Amino acid sequence: MGEIKCARGHLVQALSSAAGWYVGTVDKDGFPYCRISEGYYKTCKDAEDAIKNGIYIQRTCMENQFCNGGRGCFNRVGVI
Repeated sequence: MGEIKCARGHLVQALSSAAGWYVGTVDKDGFPYCRISEGYYKTCKDAEDAIKNGIYIQRTCMENQFCNGGRGCFNRVGVI
């Protein structure tokens, strides 16, 4: 499986926060841009596995609604 990118072209990856690991993107300067996953994961590997297997639930929130003409972070069918 190749890299997954959001509608804005940011690489989807496992990122960490005080709440745990999540599926998200960073901007061109390496700063967190968007949290895509609804939930958090205990480990980086868990978040990476969720991305690899496509088993995370895309979070519905205001910041994600600005992407892709209001359709969310992705423009490809089959990507959660």
